Amino acid sequence: MATVLNTDEVLKEMDDCLGVWKDHPEIKLGKPTEKQVALADAQALRDTLAANNKAVKDTERVLTGQRDDRDDSAKASNDVATRFRSAVKGLLGPDSAEYDKVGGTRASEIKRSPRKAKPVTPK
Repeated sequence: MATVLNTDEVLKEMDDCLGVWKDHPEIKLGKPTEKQVALADAQALRDTLAANNKAVKDTERVLTGQRDDRDDSAKASNDVATRFRSAVKGLLGPDSAEYDKVGGTRASEIKRSPRKAKPVTPK
């Protein structure tokens, strides 16, 4: 499983590294025979990360609002369904088929637990 990094911390680390790297632009990472990472490459990576991080935060902000709207409408819908179920129970009866259809438990389907006999204690 991949390790999830805190992008804000990575951005701060990159800013720290780039601050020093700007003073020593001759530093390159990697072997001379391979593609090396220079200061400009590191700055481009940091800028890409910052742009992607901002896009994700903007999307999360929008999504948070949409979740709040969804939760509010779910609460209002649940309140209406509960009130309607109570109305059906009162108008059509607790043992009606309609009450069962709207999610209620019919009175005839409720299982009663048998009463336990009290143990007789000798005197």
